[in-house]
Amino acid sequence: MSLPLQELKFVLPNAQRMNRGSQVVSEIINECRTRDFTDVVLVHEHRGVPDGLIISHLPFGPTAYFGLLNVVTRHDIKDKKSIGTMPEAYPHLSLNNFSTQLGEMTANILKHLFPVPKPDTKRIVTFANQSDYISFRNHIYEKHGGPKSIELKEIGPRFELRLYQMKLGTVDQSEAQIEWVIRPYMNTTKKRKLLGKVALVTGGASGIGEAIVRLFHKHGAKVCIVDVQDKLGQQVCQSLGGEPNTAYLHCDVSIEDDIRRAVDFTVDKFTTLDIMVNNAGVIEQLTPDICDFDLSMFDKTLSQPNDLYIYVPLEDDIRSAIGFTVENFSTFDVMVNNEILGVGPHAYTASKHAILGLTKKVAAELGKYGVMTPVAERTFQVRMDLQVFEVSWGRLVLQGVELSGVSLMVDGV
Repeated sequence: MSLPLQELKFVLPNAQRMNRGSQVVSEIINECRTRDFTDVVLVHEHRGVPDGLIISHLPFGPTAYFGLLNVVTRHDIKDKKSIGTMPEAYPHLSLNNFSTQLGEMTANILKHLFPVPKPDTKRIVTFANQSDYISFRNHIYEKHGGPKSIELKEIGPRFELRLYQMKLGTVDQSEAQIEWVIRPYMNTTKKRKLLGKVALVTGGASGIGEAIVRLFHKHGAKVCIVDVQDKLGQQVCQSLGGEPNTAYLHCDVSIEDDIRRAVDFTVDKFTTLDIMVNNAGVIEQLTPDICDFDLSMFDKTLSQPNDLYIYVPLEDDIRSAIGFTVENFSTFDVMVNNEILGVGPHAYTASKHAILGLTKKVAAELGKYGVMTPVAERTFQVRMDLQVFEVSWGRLVLQGVELSGVSLMVDGV
């Protein structure tokens, strides 16, 4: 029996494991009825990884069919020293956000897997529904110093459930009425492309970074927001529901130790890191004439995550990651403004060009580890632009026509 199945058996009180062998499902159901079992739980595995769960309530149903996602065993939880032992006591249940008729039916099926607990039991099992994905967590609570000082300690395992069918009969009754079934081809707008992924977004408190955070969260990712704008960062985090799906950390991306700390914080919080979005940066005040430029601004600007800093704290994660993504930002409007129109910050422009070259080099170098390093090169207008460019776009274009010998390709018309 695989480790996830062993732990699932411990999660469900009074559960008994049966080898299916050559038995058909109807034989299993009939045997369970004769032995007065209240429920049958069928687990589907693919290459030793559980990916499906069927719960059939006996003797007459209903039956719920779930996709099983993001299974993390006690063994895989990073901070093993902090997890408690697995008690055999019946747990208290916390069922959150099952308010619809289908939600109530689903909650009843899950609830009947667990006997009534004793009032003094310290074990708590949580099923939390968010956007039709049900998160399972297993905790014990401990009191420290008084009734108001209570600490929750996760004991594992953890996983996500996605209901895709509800049938009124038992699992062996093919003619039973289907109460509800998901139709993915009719719900394409609701697909969550980043479900189960963990992302770290620098500069995520406002502007482009905030938009990325909200989009990633919408598609199911767990997001760590790092920024120096603590108040805004906390507001974004709280607006998305806070823990366990979002977290905020103060981080100055010009300080290497801060970036390392942000990576470690994300992994400690969410057990892994799949996507790193390098969005934060600074922009110096506009200096119209290169002759008046302060060379110290090069040091200040290029010390931001526009160069090698963004890869140094990821060295261990990169070599151990498969499918890891490092997303860099080099906005197209900065290049057009400076190359064609002759305006814009000098050091900032240099840093944006540096991103393109570095990204190409690193993409070739890290491809063997399964690491993707795309670069986002689009036009955005954010508050930081407005602080620098207080001139209308029309005047900028007129200024640019004085530069001869430039040919712009027309695309997308």
